[in-house]
Amino acid sequence: MLGFLWLLVGILVADGFVNGSADVAWEEEQNCNHNLESDAPDGEYNFVCDTTVPWLHYDGSTWAAATPPAGTGCHNYVFYTGSAPTGCTVGASCPGCQSPSGTAVKTIKLDSGCTVGQCGQKL
Repeated sequence: MLGFLWLLVGILVADGFVNGSADVAWEEEQNCNHNLESDAPDGEYNFVCDTTVPWLHYDGSTWAAATPPAGTGCHNYVFYTGSAPTGCTVGASCPGCQSPSGTAVKTIKLDSGCTVGQCGQKL
């Protein structure tokens, strides 16, 4: 049985490289990985949310990089003053980040291609 599985894997890999689909699949899986801490405003902020696909990226002590998934368009990463949404974990989906109660002090726009600004200027 194990030999059959290795044979199947070999066929699939060979087919991908012969037809070029392995390279395409690899490129499509790669996403942006951007350190939001480097974009922090000079003034006070207490937490950071992706408000496009609600996700907590900073809770006042722990950071998670921005990793917008391919095909989800332009994301707004917003730096806020106030209290981070309750019941959320940094680096995970957070319904409270869709429209948090804090005050926005800075917004970074970023897409899966790692373009910033209006999602058209390369980093």
